[in-house]
Amino acid sequence: MLDVLLLVFFGFRIHRLATEKGLSTRKWIMNFVLSYFMISLMFAFSLIIFFGTEIFTDREKLNQLAPYLSISIIALIGLFLIFQYKLKGYPDAEYYDEEPPSNPSSNNPPKKDLSYFR
Repeated sequence: MLDVLLLVFFGFRIHRLATEKGLSTRKWIMNFVLSYFMISLMFAFSLIIFFGTEIFTDREKLNQLAPYLSISIIALIGLFLIFQYKLKGYPDAEYYDEEPPSNPSSNNPPKKDLSYFR
């Protein structure tokens, strides 16, 4: 349950950072959530390989599993720190042009005057 609350909290923080940087918030949040679920699936499969397939049915094996559940929270925090580091590397939105150029060819560099070769 704490994982879901942290996922929502970190999602809001990533949304705020992406908005400040002028980036697509949907892309960053979806990448964060999908990355977390992929890490969780890899973690679950590794626990099944390590403890065996009867881990979810045997009560004693569930008690052995309890200390390892905090690893998923640590992975979530680490994943957030990675995304935060990546987002802070982008320039702020105020450095971008506020209005797109009306003529797309105005972004092209001026052509050189080559008339002296004629």
